[in-house]
Amino acid sequence: MTLPAPAFIGFFPKATQLRPDWLQAISVKEIGSVSHCISKAPDDWIKHWKHNALGFYDSKQMARTIIGGDPERYDMYAYEMFPFRCLDRKREVVQVNIQIGKLPQDFEFLGYDMGATLEL
Repeated sequence: MTLPAPAFIGFFPKATQLRPDWLQAISVKEIGSVSHCISKAPDDWIKHWKHNALGFYDSKQMARTIIGGDPERYDMYAYEMFPFRCLDRKREVVQVNIQIGKLPQDFEFLGYDMGATLEL
C-alpha cells in the first residue's frame, strides 16, 4: 500500500517548552507537541470556538485571535496529518474533510508527534 501524502489541517499557537529534565533524549531541544500536556495552548482557547473540526485554525490570523494578552509567549505551528490509521496491525486510509489549502512554504519541518490521536 502506498501511503497518502499528509493533509494540511491548520495552525495552532503553542507556548513551546524546553526539553524537560526527565526526557533523556539530548538531541531534543524543545517540545512542540500537538497535545497540550507540555507545550501549552492559550488559556480558554476552546471557548472561542473558532477552530475547525480537527481543533486547529484555518489561518494564522484566526489562530492569533485566541492568544490574548501575551502574544510573544506563543510560537505559531502549522500541522499536517497523514490520513490513515492503524487498527489491529492493518493500515486503513481515512477521509480527511479539511480543505484549507497547502502547508505554507515559510514553515520548517520539526518532526512527528506519534502520540497524537484524532477521532474522525
